Amino acid sequence: MELNVGEISFINFIPLSRRAEDFPYARKLFSLPPARLNRLCRERILDVSPVSFFAYRGIEKDYARLENFCIAANSEVKSVELFSNFEIGELAGRRVFAAEESENSVGALKAICKFRGNFDVFENRTFDIESADAALIIGDKALAFSSRFKYKFDIGSLWREAFNAPLVCSCIAIRREIFDLVREKIANYYDASLAEFQKNRKKYCLEAAEKIGKNGFDTAAADAYYSGLLYKIGEAEFKRTREILDGKFA
Repeated sequence: MELNVGEISFINFIPLSRRAEDFPYARKLFSLPPARLNRLCRERILDVSPVSFFAYRGIEKDYARLENFCIAANSEVKSVELFSNFEIGELAGRRVFAAEESENSVGALKAICKFRGNFDVFENRTFDIESADAALIIGDKALAFSSRFKYKFDIGSLWREAFNAPLVCSCIAIRREIFDLVREKIANYYDASLAEFQKNRKKYCLEAAEKIGKNGFDTAAADAYYSGLLYKIGEAEFKRTREILDGKFA
């Protein structure tokens, strides 16, 4: 059996992809940003893939979620950042940039602003960063971004302050037709990758730093980045993030 398998092309996915030689099935690999992986899953092209957690609810009919595995942040996430000329409470009606690839982070920031100030932060969303009053930047771009803005707000930290819960950014989706057949071996593969990352953590942090290629983002910075990420969480935490994204704050 050959599977079409997605991987996030950002450095946050490195810990889940370190044992490629041990993948339990033949595969065709799609290494892409999250929004493109989301799109391929909506088109039912991928068999196994990380997807933005906010986007997953739109494909649940066709894909089951692999329990526990994720990319999440317990507080500061570092790669989902809002750069702004205004404080959070002053963003109502402002021009806020977010790229089309920012599905989960858009949902997270909308929930935060709805909870904190009962306003739609993307009422005047713009796709022109040059004219924006604030810019939501994600992934490797956020880690390397040279900002002209006055403030920087970490979305993971804002989420923790607002909801006292981890922010789930991505989960692993598997086509329902094959889920029961492949789930155990796929889970074992991801566990092996996480173990390999921890065993040779310094090596992979160097790889991440070289990929970002920004002065100041060295091996130590990469190690600190990964220390803030969670790759396995309990089912209650998935449920809590889902409820918050759906507007159930209580």
